[in-house]
Amino acid sequence: TLQWGQHRGQVHRGGSGRPVPAGPVYGGGSAAIDPALGFWLTAAWFLGLLLATPFYYPYSRLYLPLAASVWLAAAAGFSWWLEAGLARLELGWLQQIPKRSATALAARVASLGVLAAAIASTFFEVDQSGNVTALTASQMLRSSLYQDRRSIDEVAIRIADVCVASAGGLNVNPPRTPRGELISPERLLQSAVAVSIPQLTTEQRQQAQALVYAFGEPALLMHLHQAGLLVGPVSHVNSQQLQSAQPTFLILGPNAWRTPGFWDQWTLQEANYDWLGDFEYAPGIVTLMDLYPERFLSEHDDVFVQRFEVYRVRPEAVRASADQ
Repeated sequence: TLQWGQHRGQVHRGGSGRPVPAGPVYGGGSAAIDPALGFWLTAAWFLGLLLATPFYYPYSRLYLPLAASVWLAAAAGFSWWLEAGLARLELGWLQQIPKRSATALAARVASLGVLAAAIASTFFEVDQSGNVTALTASQMLRSSLYQDRRSIDEVAIRIADVCVASAGGLNVNPPRTPRGELISPERLLQSAVAVSIPQLTTEQRQQAQALVYAFGEPALLMHLHQAGLLVGPVSHVNSQQLQSAQPTFLILGPNAWRTPGFWDQWTLQEANYDWLGDFEYAPGIVTLMDLYPERFLSEHDDVFVQRFEVYRVRPEAVRASADQ
């Protein structure tokens, strides 16, 4: 029979007691597979993305796989530490660990220092003058780690209810100041009059006869689909091509306004749409870094609130295209 020995890499065979050198031991807590390949693959993945991300825009396309490499490295490090500890306990050579060299000890102290600094940074902040202050509990909860990222989900529900209400015959068109006219306080008060939009369930929205298109907003389309609407992407705003016997809606967002040539298309087609309202939302920092350079974000606080504009294809435009 085989028994675990008192030293790593040795087993005792039968009753002779003669130690026999052994190869890699499979099972029992000792690592059987050389982790070097996985380590170097993860290291190349992490270092490559770490060096490439600052030189590439938009950043999030590289930041997300970079975060995945960090998770893999953290999981591998934890599993290695856990497996090594269990192996030492099982093999009984916990007391025979060789003393670490000065270099290994310095590396260990440095890694622990980096970990301690990362933990301490969650409790303190440094202002532009270099002053270090402790964060209160409310300030720590306002960290980006606890940021509410449901903004686009909530605005999608509001847009879905407005589209269904408009498709059902409810007049949801708020007054709007025509272009070229001055905005007076009276007009602002008129536009502030809220229209009562019923809040529907997903099943009720699924029964509505409405088609909703969006120009380059896949995240919004996903949430609208989950809300129960029939949705689809478009790369144009031609009302004749969007015509349908059912009420048809078009949503424009930051991706549309940043598309080259979009303003020229919209200037020719805007008269064929009825504006139903603007819906503001707060995208996350990763989404904003896809839209704007980092320097632009640091200089413009107003971009942290974006909006979706919702329009409905005018029935006259549909009938005119049908007559043609």
